[in-house]
Amino acid sequence: MKNLFLSFILFSLLSGVFFSCKDDSFTGNSSYKISFSADTLSFDTVFTTIVTPTKRIMVYNKTSENIRIENITLFSNSNCFQVNVNGKNGTAFHDVELRSKDSLYIFVQVMVNELGQNAPLHILDSLVFNYNNNTQKIMLQTYGQDVHLLKKVTIEQDTHLTNDKPYLIYDTLTVEDGIKLEIDAGTKFYFHNKATMVVKGSLNIMGDAQNPVIFRGDRLDNLYSGLPYDNLSGQWGGIILTKESTANRINGAMIRNGAFGIQVDSAEMQSGVYRLVISNSQIHNTKQAALKARNANIYVYNSIISNGTYTCVLLEGGEYLFNQCTIADYTKNSRVYGALVLSNHVQFDNNTLIPLKAEFNNCIIYGTFQQEIKTDNLDGNGDATDNFNYKFRSCLIRYQSGKSSELNPNSDAFENVIWNEDPGFLSISEESYDFHIDSLSAAIGKGDPQIITTYPECSTDKDGVSRTPASGKNPDIGAYEYIPETDPN
Repeated sequence: MKNLFLSFILFSLLSGVFFSCKDDSFTGNSSYKISFSADTLSFDTVFTTIVTPTKRIMVYNKTSENIRIENITLFSNSNCFQVNVNGKNGTAFHDVELRSKDSLYIFVQVMVNELGQNAPLHILDSLVFNYNNNTQKIMLQTYGQDVHLLKKVTIEQDTHLTNDKPYLIYDTLTVEDGIKLEIDAGTKFYFHNKATMVVKGSLNIMGDAQNPVIFRGDRLDNLYSGLPYDNLSGQWGGIILTKESTANRINGAMIRNGAFGIQVDSAEMQSGVYRLVISNSQIHNTKQAALKARNANIYVYNSIISNGTYTCVLLEGGEYLFNQCTIADYTKNSRVYGALVLSNHVQFDNNTLIPLKAEFNNCIIYGTFQQEIKTDNLDGNGDATDNFNYKFRSCLIRYQSGKSSELNPNSDAFENVIWNEDPGFLSISEESYDFHIDSLSAAIGKGDPQIITTYPECSTDKDGVSRTPASGKNPDIGAYEYIPETDPN
C-alpha cells in the first residue's frame, strides 16, 4: 500500500512536469494565427488637446497551441494614439504570450495635439503584430478637430463669435448683464457633461436653414454599437436666460440632447416687448422641459419643440405667442406630461398666482399620449379664464376626451381646431425624427391664411419654403409646408 501511494505521488509529479512543459511551450508554426475583434479601431472626430474615453480591442488565440507575439508595435506619424497592452503603456511591446483559447485586451485612447487648421484632419495609424514570420495589423483612425476651448468663461464685453471652428464648453459659459453675444450661422457648440450657457445679457443667434447654429453634447462616440451618445438626452445642461436677460433672438438654431433646452427665468414684463423670440429653430430630446418659461413674454414661430421627457413646452404664467410651430412628443422613455403644459402658477406651488396668456396659431400639438395638453389652473379647472387665458386657432391637436379631460373642445378657446387626426410626420424612430409632413397629413392646407397676413415673418416655413404659393392654397399647419414630389419625367 505504501509503495502504491509512493508510485501515485511520483506519477503525479512527473505528470505535472510533463503538462507544465507542454503548457509552457510556444509554437513556431506560422500556420497558427491570432485573430482580432475588429481589423479597424475607429474614433469619431476628437477635439484637439482633449483625451478621449478608452476603447478596447480583443486579440484572440483560437488555436490549439500557445503563441508568443514577438512584437506589437504602434506605427504612427501623428503620435496621438495611446496604447495599453497587459497593463503597460507604450508604443512597442515584446514577447507577449497568448495561451491557447485565450484572449488579450488592448486599450486605446486618443489625444490629438492642436492642428493649426480649421478643417478636420484624417489621422490613420496602425498597430502591427509580428510573430512566427506572420505580420498582421489593426488600423487606428480618427479625425482631429481644433476647437475654441472655453472653461468657465464669462463674456464681459460685446462679443461676436464666428464659425471658424467649434466651441467646446466646460462648466459654464456666462454672458454678463448688459452684454450682447452674437453668433454667426453655422457655428457649433459642444458642451461637456453638465456644462451650461447662462445669459444675463442678450443672445443673438443668426443661423439659417442651410447653416444652423448647433448646441449639443461633446460625446461624439457611441454608448454601444448603433446608439450614439448624440441620441441620448441629458448630455449637457442647457441654456438659461436669467431674470436680467432681455432682447434675446434665436434664429436657425438646433438645441438638442440637454438636461433641458431653454429655461427662461421670471422677470418683470413689458407689454408688447418680447424677452425672447425663437424662429426657424428646433429644441429636441431633453430630460426636463425642452422650453420652460416662467412669467416671461416670448414669441415662437416656424419652430419645432420635440421629445421632452417631462414635457416639450412648460409655461408657468406670462404672455406667449406661438405661430406655425410643431410641438411633438414621441419620447421612448417614461413621459411625465403631455407635449404642452399651461399653468398660472409655479409647479408644486399652489399659493402664488401668475396670470397666463397663451395663443397658438396654425400649430401642431401631437404625440403618443391621448391628451397632449395639460392644464394647471389655480381656479381648479381647465377652462380659459381672465387669469388663465389661452386660445388655439387652426391647430391640429391630439386630445381624446375622457373621464380625465381638462379641456372643453367646444369652448370658444378652440377655433377651427382639427382633433386627433394624423399629422403624417415623415419619420418617428429613435434613429430619425423628421417632423416634415407627408402627402396624407391632415395638416395640409388647413392653416388660417390671416396668420400669414398678420405675421409676415411666417410667410415662409422653417426651410424657407413659401406659404403663399400661386395656387392660393391655404398654408399648412405646423413648422413645415408639404412639398409635393415632382415627376422626374
